[in-house]
Amino acid sequence: MKTRIFKIEEVTKEIMLQAVNDLKNGAVIIAPTDTVYGIMADALNPQAVKRMCEIKQKPSDVPLQYLASDIKYAKRIALFSPKATLLAEKYWPGPLTIIVPPSKEGKKYLRGFDTLGIRVPKNDFIANLLNAFGGVAAASSANLHSKPVINSQEELIKEFNGKVDYIFTGGQFSSESSTVLSLEPFKIFREGGIKEKDVLNFFAENANIF
Repeated sequence: MKTRIFKIEEVTKEIMLQAVNDLKNGAVIIAPTDTVYGIMADALNPQAVKRMCEIKQKPSDVPLQYLASDIKYAKRIALFSPKATLLAEKYWPGPLTIIVPPSKEGKKYLRGFDTLGIRVPKNDFIANLLNAFGGVAAASSANLHSKPVINSQEELIKEFNGKVDYIFTGGQFSSESSTVLSLEPFKIFREGGIKEKDVLNFFAENANIF
């Protein structure tokens, strides 16, 4: 297959709309987030999600991340406790994935798990893409499963050219992945750019709210 490759600063409105239309029709896209390059597909298209996982060589028993354009959309698909809402308002958009139960609408996003790991990335390009898409993207880091993260455009293209439909390059990245946590019970599954001590301090400072 032919992969369409663009630098994000060269993406026109027409290219963006075409990419969004193709995403709605099963395309697999690689684009920059605020942490690493992400590989993504329409979360409501099982075949597209399956293809994305096959490209990444991601086992089916490993959960995906879901990218939303903003907290309002995240709240449409998931149930946020007061504590989860406060945490999202503090750190979103940003490198924090919050594991929460699905709403009635969000149950269709479940993929063999009973919760959703949701994030709103702090990246204008991906925010514009998700806004235009009007949905939720199933996503993971754009590297082969268990292999090192790729932040080099050259390595990214070498690995995925001919395998995905679009590769968008550019952007600035953090040296760390997003922090992944659940709140009930509180557990850090992966500590990234947001540290556990900072989250605990934030909760302590706002203990009167809960």
